[in-house]
Amino acid sequence: MKNDLHRVCPHCQSINRVPTAKLSEHPNCGRCQQPLFTGEPRELTGVLGHEIAHIANEDLRVMGLADSISRLTHLLALLGQIMLLFSLPALLWGTVAIQWPALLLLAVSPQLALLGLSRVHEFDADRLTAELTGDPQGLALALAKIERESRAWLLPGWGNPEPSWLRTHPATTERIQRLRELADSMAPQPLHSSPFLPDIPLAPRPPRWRASGVWC
Repeated sequence: MKNDLHRVCPHCQSINRVPTAKLSEHPNCGRCQQPLFTGEPRELTGVLGHEIAHIANEDLRVMGLADSISRLTHLLALLGQIMLLFSLPALLWGTVAIQWPALLLLAVSPQLALLGLSRVHEFDADRLTAELTGDPQGLALALAKIERESRAWLLPGWGNPEPSWLRTHPATTERIQRLRELADSMAPQPLHSSPFLPDIPLAPRPPRWRASGVWC
C-alpha cells in the first residue's frame, strides 16, 4: 500500500492504484480496461504547450505592465494612508469627512483587476494549447494531477488560496471542463508552426530587467 502508485487513466480519467511490483506487467484501467501507460507524454506535452502559449500570447509583457500599474496604484494608496495619518487631528475634531468606501475600493481594486486579467490569460493559454497540441485531454490530465498533489501537501487545500477569488488561476474544475468541451468539438490536429513562429528571425539575447521587477 505504501509503495503503490496512483495513476489517472488517460482514457476515462478514473484513479487507479497500481502496485509498483506490477508496473512492468502493463496494467490496465480497472474501469475501462484500457492501458494505463500508453507511452505518450500527454501530460508533459500539455504543460509545455501551455507555457509556449503564454509566450506566443506575450502574456509576460501584458502581466508585467499590469503589475507595474498595480504597484503604482499601491504606492498612491500608501501615500494616501500617510496623508490620512497627518489628518488625524482634523478627523478627531470632525472638520474633515473621508469617504471610506472609496478608499477601500482604491486599495483593493488593482489587485482584483490583476487577478481577473491573469485568469483570462490562463483560459486563452488553455485554448491555444489545445490548438497547438491537438490533445486538450493531455492538459486536462496534467491539471487534475497538479490540483490533487497541491491539495495533498501538508494540509488539504494548503496550496490553493481560499476563497477561490483570491487565486491567480481559474478553478481547476472549470478549466478541465472547458478543455473537455474542446476535446469533444475538435479533431486531433498535427503540430503546425506557421501561426506560432514570428516573421522575424530569432536572435538570442540576455534577459533584461524591467522596472516592474520582471526579467524578460
